[in-house]
Amino acid sequence: MTIFSPLKNKQLLISAVQIGYFIGRKWWNNGITSEALNAIIEFFFNEVGMERIEAIHDTRNPNSGGVMKKCGMKHECTLRRAFKGNHGIGNAEMFSILKSEGIQGKSSHRLFCSHMCLER
Repeated sequence: MTIFSPLKNKQLLISAVQIGYFIGRKWWNNGITSEALNAIIEFFFNEVGMERIEAIHDTRNPNSGGVMKKCGMKHECTLRRAFKGNHGIGNAEMFSILKSEGIQGKSSHRLFCSHMCLER
């Protein structure tokens, strides 16, 4: 498991981190990713002291957005042509959760963090 990398510039000032994840097809639909994401959210809020956690997913992979929703993350926006995945460049959905909103569960698995950050 690879874990985190705080976002640069403005995000460091507000104690924010952007996370991302992937899991092999063999383990899809078993709740592993949701369990892992909840563990990472809990870790960043309780152990690292982050105030905001955000993640993006390719709009062509709505199940990833479902994982984020299940973990209590809220949809913020669509980033046009801001993601490059297995199917090339496409749109991304951004989700976030604030420390004040709490977490939805616990535990761990395979995650990595991206360093993509767009100014609003």
